[in-house]
Amino acid sequence: MSSVHLPKGQSEAAHLPWEGADAMPGCLATDIDLNALMVGHPTATYFMRLRGDAMQDRGFSDGDMVVVDRAVPVAHGDIVIAPVAGAFTIRELCTTPVTQLVAHNKKYLPIAIADEQTLQVFGRVTWVVKAIGRH
Repeated sequence: MSSVHLPKGQSEAAHLPWEGADAMPGCLATDIDLNALMVGHPTATYFMRLRGDAMQDRGFSDGDMVVVDRAVPVAHGDIVIAPVAGAFTIRELCTTPVTQLVAHNKKYLPIAIADEQTLQVFGRVTWVVKAIGRH
């Protein structure tokens, strides 16, 4: 194990010794089935890789993978995948005061859904999987 040297003034509490899995008995789950955890409806669940920064202020980053469930109902405030102008987009569904798809990055305007249009939602985002570090 390597040591971490903290700059002066930084809390010593930030340095947590780690001796491997045995250092935290009971905290290591050896039988995690991610499919069982994240896939509620196997025939209606999709994994999609995100591109872009439209939802960065909600914690979604370029390259993240999202789990999208087409079998669950969508409601105001849900993060959804919807086809817009021939491509899928990820946005927050807002139904009041008007129906629109809202990005969480100030450089993108909401996508208004006019009365005569029918909003097509591919599915609701139920999980996000983030990569940490180099790959």
